[in-house]
Amino acid sequence: MSVIQRLILNLFEKWQLSDQEAAEVLGLSGDEFNLFKAGELVKPELGLKLTELLRINRALKIIFKEPGRGYKWLRKPNASFRGETALEIMKIDLERVRAYLEAEVHG
Repeated sequence: MSVIQRLILNLFEKWQLSDQEAAEVLGLSGDEFNLFKAGELVKPELGLKLTELLRINRALKIIFKEPGRGYKWLRKPNASFRGETALEIMKIDLERVRAYLEAEVHG
């Protein structure tokens, strides 16, 4: 398992994502996610998603000085996402959430 995969799995744990939620965020089936967790799934298109997730986490750490608040923010309805949560948006468009957070960071 790569260092990045370990970082992402630790991140999912901190965010308290179920395996189903994590699989959806990565665009994987349940079986593919199990392979990912075992370090046995290599899909080049995952690289961009993993990078986006790390950038989202970095922005959350900057915006929320208490990490727990940032993790909870992912599940709170957000007017900027038309009442959906960031987690719901992340399942279909990681870049949108990353761009939103980075705009908040950079004002």
